[in-house]
Amino acid sequence: MSLSVLKRSAATLAGAAFLVLGGVLVLVTVLLVMDVGKEEDHYFGGRADAVVSDVIPTTGGAPGMGGKVVRVSYEAEGERHSARLRGGFTGRAPRVGDSAEVVYRVENPGRPYSKDYAEQGPPGIGTEIVGALCIAVMSAVALGASWFLLSFGAGRRKTLLGL
Repeated sequence: MSLSVLKRSAATLAGAAFLVLGGVLVLVTVLLVMDVGKEEDHYFGGRADAVVSDVIPTTGGAPGMGGKVVRVSYEAEGERHSARLRGGFTGRAPRVGDSAEVVYRVENPGRPYSKDYAEQGPPGIGTEIVGALCIAVMSAVALGASWFLLSFGAGRRKTLLGL
């Protein structure tokens, strides 16, 4: 068997592998795009006035929280709740005794979010879009490599590097 036939066979095999990889990545891209923004439902059916009951300094911290865990006390759905406030706390640094409006899902009133959090778009959508774009680019590269290798394997190109 000549070296040319081995090169073409290897190119055809590699091209087929890239074709399968590109197809799978296209499918993953479509599934990701269909799922963008669905994992975080921003519908909050309940609102309550809360009081900051504790501010615990932390070494890390979410953006907008200034490295603090804020606990609030409030009444929702006929029960008294005390829980960590999720979402940002705008304005000055929160202090014990400050009032804040919180929102919650009716099915889970013990998990409060700040009103500002509820008014902004779902987090992570930008990251999900960038991830889908990166996978789309990878699928385009894989499909392009597949086309190039399969055309070399079929004998339409004289050399692997020749255009």
